[in-house]
Amino acid sequence: MRAPPTPLSEQLDATQQFFAELFDFTVYWTHRFYHEIPFLWKFHAIHHSTETLDWASGFRAHPFDGTLIAPAFILLVAEGYSLIEDIKQTTVDNISKIDGIDEKTAKELIDRAAEFLKKDAEEISKKIKELGVAEDLINLKGLSQGMLVTLGEQKILNLKDFAELASDELIGGYDIIKGEKVKIKGYLEDFALTKKEADDLIMSARNIVY
Repeated sequence: MRAPPTPLSEQLDATQQFFAELFDFTVYWTHRFYHEIPFLWKFHAIHHSTETLDWASGFRAHPFDGTLIAPAFILLVAEGYSLIEDIKQTTVDNISKIDGIDEKTAKELIDRAAEFLKKDAEEISKKIKELGVAEDLINLKGLSQGMLVTLGEQKILNLKDFAELASDELIGGYDIIKGEKVKIKGYLEDFALTKKEADDLIMSARNIVY
């Protein structure tokens, strides 16, 4: 015997619940991406720039905020474009093949990614110089700008300073303190270097210095 059909009112309730949950999921991840991804934060920061809170504060936003960039970026992440560099290095044709992104939006995303990376590189380069990092360390192959900033903040400013380090000081390790095994954070631990990569960098520096 067939089960009786679901009443229309219950069908509507189920549909409404589905779309409510879908909306909540989308809003959560869109908003999280806005705060965690620098490329998107450039647009979303306007929403947080108001100095006086009132009923209109929630409507303060960049024209692309929530209407173009974030939905398109979520589609890109789903397609494997997890880094800003990935977007800059691809083509309009590749991105516009993704459902939901047209050629105009694809070009805008690539241009914005290139603009962000250029400005970011300029700011990091300025930071490296302000920290007093020497040219010999800057020119050591294998060190990224982010690594140079981190080393500069730890007062490792030239090639000789770097050459005197051990690999554990770069990638982290463990030490025995008062009979207990204690984790020691490495200077470049956040950059996920392997021990071999750390050893190679240090040996390269020593070959130049000594």
